[in-house]
Amino acid sequence: MLHRVLDSLASQTSPPDHVIVVDDASPHLFEVSDAKKVLRLPENSGPATARNAGKDAALDQGADIVAFSDMDCIVDERWIAEIVAGFQRESTAGALSGRTLSHGTGWLDQFHDLAGTLNGKRFTDTPYLLYGATANLAVRSEVLREVDFSESFPEAAAEDVDFCFRALLGGFATQHAPDMVVSHDYGYPDSRMSAFRRFLGQFRRYGRGHRVLVERHPSFRSYAGQTEAIRNREVPF
Repeated sequence: MLHRVLDSLASQTSPPDHVIVVDDASPHLFEVSDAKKVLRLPENSGPATARNAGKDAALDQGADIVAFSDMDCIVDERWIAEIVAGFQRESTAGALSGRTLSHGTGWLDQFHDLAGTLNGKRFTDTPYLLYGATANLAVRSEVLREVDFSESFPEAAAEDVDFCFRALLGGFATQHAPDMVVSHDYGYPDSRMSAFRRFLGQFRRYGRGHRVLVERHPSFRSYAGQTEAIRNREVPF
C-alpha cells in the first residue's frame, strides 16, 4: 500500500517538490527510494504526532503548501495540479479539502460514497467546510505555523476534525475542492461478516475521537448542526 501511494505521487502531472514519509514506529522494514525524506519515529505515537512531524519537516524545507494523504490512499494524477490551482483560485482559503472516493466496490465501500464519509462537512449552501479529512487535505504554511495537530487524539479519529475546527476558530477557512481526488482503500475483506466487523470497529473509533472532540470544544455541536454531507453518489430513492 505504501508503494502504491508513492507510485501515484510519482505519476503526477505536476510533481510535488518534496515527498515526506512518516513511519510511526512500524514493525515492518521497508525501503522507499521514491521518497526524498523518511522520518522514522522512535515509538508509535498516533497519527497526530506523525502528521506534526511531517508538517514540521515540510516547513523546514520551505514548503508554502503541505498536502496530506495516507498509506491506504491513491491520489489522482492531477492531485497536486488541482491543489495549486485551487489555492490560486481561492486566495483566502487556509486549507483545501478534496473529494475522497472509495477504492473498493463492495457494499460497504458504496455506503461510504453515499455518506461522503471522508469528504468533511460543508456549511449549507457555501463552499466552506467545518472540517476536512487528512486523507485528502492541503494546508497553507501560515496555518500550519499557527495550528498543530492535537496529540491528545491517540487514534486516527477526529484529530483532523479538531485541527480544522481550531483553524476555523483562528480565522482560517477550509474550502471544498471537488477536483482534488483521492481514492481511499477501506480494506474490507471478502467475508461479509468480517467486513462488517471492520466497519463497526471503524465507527467505534470515530465515536471515541468525537467524544474527545466535543469535550474539548462544546460549541462544535452547534457548528455541526449548520452543515451537510458532501456525497460522492446520490441516494437512489
